[in-house]
Amino acid sequence: MRLSNLVKFAAASALGLVVMSGTTRADTRIFSVETDRPGVTITAVQRDGQPLSEAGRSGARTFFEIDMGSATVPCSNQLAFAASNGQSLEFIVDLCAHNWQVTLPLGIAEAPPPSLPPGGLTSLTIYTDDANVGIEEVHLDRTPMTIGFSQANAVSITLPPGGGVKCERDLGLLLTDGRRIARLVNICTPDGAIVVGLDDDSAIPTPPPVVGSPPPVASVPAPSAGGFQVIENLTWAHHVDNERARLVYGLPNSDQIEFHANCSRGSNQVDVIIERSAPGVRPGLSVPVTFTAGVFAETYSAVGSEFDPIGGLSKPRLAFSVDDPIWGMLIQKDFLVIQTGSAPAYALSLTGSGAAARPFIAACKAQSIAFPPPVTPPLPVAQAGGDYACAEENVLFSQRTDIQSRLIFSNALSQSVQLFWLDYDGRRQAYMSLTPGETGVQPTFFTHTWLVADSSGRCLSIYDARLNDRNIVIGQ
Repeated sequence: MRLSNLVKFAAASALGLVVMSGTTRADTRIFSVETDRPGVTITAVQRDGQPLSEAGRSGARTFFEIDMGSATVPCSNQLAFAASNGQSLEFIVDLCAHNWQVTLPLGIAEAPPPSLPPGGLTSLTIYTDDANVGIEEVHLDRTPMTIGFSQANAVSITLPPGGGVKCERDLGLLLTDGRRIARLVNICTPDGAIVVGLDDDSAIPTPPPVVGSPPPVASVPAPSAGGFQVIENLTWAHHVDNERARLVYGLPNSDQIEFHANCSRGSNQVDVIIERSAPGVRPGLSVPVTFTAGVFAETYSAVGSEFDPIGGLSKPRLAFSVDDPIWGMLIQKDFLVIQTGSAPAYALSLTGSGAAARPFIAACKAQSIAFPPPVTPPLPVAQAGGDYACAEENVLFSQRTDIQSRLIFSNALSQSVQLFWLDYDGRRQAYMSLTPGETGVQPTFFTHTWLVADSSGRCLSIYDARLNDRNIVIGQ
């Protein structure tokens, strides 16, 4: 077949070439790729690190060949693209879903975005520019969006119904490496796909001061979990009654739990269930579980639970003494890294863990039975009027994010109060003072932590900034 005919045929549909020789089948597929930027073409493509052969060109489209030998060419392929303008992109692409005709979103040069998205645009596919970093949450104009599918570094969301949707949108993402980022993006792309760059987060802004307040200190890098996936959108909480105590890391008012510990009061023994199963975890069989927190690293022998009747999985169960050093690490450190057997390790955020773990361990200790049971709400454990108990100040810090927010403080006390930002290292940074009855607006960033103290510096309450503006009445 002449190349010109090959190009015409491949441009209309996927081209599959099957060569028969006895019982041997050779599967070869040709796909085309272009960019959304005029004059910029794709010059090279690699599949799983191996360069693909160029099969021809037609206008802005370049054709490449995937030859799998005797294997079948899959729909989903990890492809690295090199453009004629020097730009490089890497995605996992479902070629079948794109009818083997891929358009890469590089951005429209020297042309303003349209005021409205194309009439047929009902969904949006969002990629990160790092094939190893995926997306766990999506917020569009600070509104949480439901993720339709998730694959490697790409997710799909359904756009809100109705006309008049603007193209320039505020996009917030929670990434699988624990980062939260925000970008102003143009969703009006020809194929409803956008690529979010991750490399411009080297300098995360600190909270802007109000007029007359001292400037904040330079930002300090947030604690790192060593590159593991960090699960940080859950809450540490405890519950104690006359007979038992319970400690969980989970989503309030739901069945989503990652870590579950319980004990009989005064027993000195704690049973722990790791809710994530792993290969090799079977009922009654031993499996090693390694916990790492800071310099602490210890491997324990767990036993597989009975199969969960809902999920059908066996989960690692462990028995600890209340004197085991792991509880001190749980209270003092920033992350708890867990590895079960040969499964990939992951990390739990320990932000706020001390406020829940301390009373839990106190209830499990033998001497605690001589004291009346504490009265505590199940989720979350916090001092009245705040998100955290003041005793937890030494383990709290602000997490790095560039999603702007505001806290609106009203002082309902009969005394003046001071407002401190707990910086990225957990240190107090003074911002404003409020007299009785006074209201102040503090610009900040989502997840940043703020402490209210009296005139002597004694902590009164601690709050976290949220995605949207938050009104806080101090003293209620």
